[in-house]
Amino acid sequence: MYASKRARNANRGSFRQHRNSCLGSRGGSRMAVLPVAPVARLIRMAGAKRVSEDASIELAAILENYGIEIAKEAIDWANHAKRKTVRAEDIKEAAKRVRPVKQGE
Repeated sequence: MYASKRARNANRGSFRQHRNSCLGSRGGSRMAVLPVAPVARLIRMAGAKRVSEDASIELAAILENYGIEIAKEAIDWANHAKRKTVRAEDIKEAAKRVRPVKQGE
């Protein structure tokens, strides 16, 4: 009939281990927020014919870090305006102010 619960769950750990090993320089067990496939699509839209998974993962990490910095700045803008809600205008202003972080800084 059906496989035992232990048999069904046997392979689940290997995916988690694989996913964590793919995080590379992002350091540890933090799961990616940006999916790899859309990031690879962005690279292809920029003109690449082929994209490695490692390249997609690295770009995703860089974009995540940049996005977090913009979000923090936007939160500061909203707090300054005595609002709890971050608006599109806060994001636009924050994006003007925050510069992309160079790798290794």
